[in-house]
Amino acid sequence: MTLKSLLAAIGVALLATSLGAANSALPAGWMRAGDAAACRHGVRDTSAAPTPRVFFIDCPARTTGFATVMQQVSAERYAGQRLRLRAQLKTTEVRGWAGVWMRADHGGRSVAFDNMQGRALHGSTGWQAAEVVLDIPPGAETLSFGFLTDGAGQADATQFRLDTVGSEVPVTATAAAKAMRAEPQHLSPP
Repeated sequence: MTLKSLLAAIGVALLATSLGAANSALPAGWMRAGDAAACRHGVRDTSAAPTPRVFFIDCPARTTGFATVMQQVSAERYAGQRLRLRAQLKTTEVRGWAGVWMRADHGGRSVAFDNMQGRALHGSTGWQAAEVVLDIPPGAETLSFGFLTDGAGQADATQFRLDTVGSEVPVTATAAAKAMRAEPQHLSPP
């Protein structure tokens, strides 16, 4: 290999590395979480989406577990209201499932949650609207939301929107958390 071709190869590698780094950083407020450590995540440029840049999660074959790109904020301004999280999602060869999700916590425990698992996206899909709607209980302290993949494949997301909605918009969670009983029951078998 000549010195000129070696320098050209190094230049191409540096350019590819810098472009990859620029396209993978998450903007302020967003973070990655989940137990699928092999997944890549970030922001990338695209021409075939509702916006010129999109969030992505890309998990290699044989990935187990989930990866999410998310935000976490105070729930104080949303407590006692019905809240809807909307986004545009696209999937590519998702072997498990993908969707948007939202959770409200109080005292370190979840008090409202929906992750679209029962109505998730699978395989390869075009851009489509996805949403979750939750009643945020009074006293909720933390609100977490984002999008996720469970297993191998890629999910892209953009145009997130968080809105308070009225009671005419149905809650999407399939099973509400049961209220804790005040008194024990059936201390001996019935």
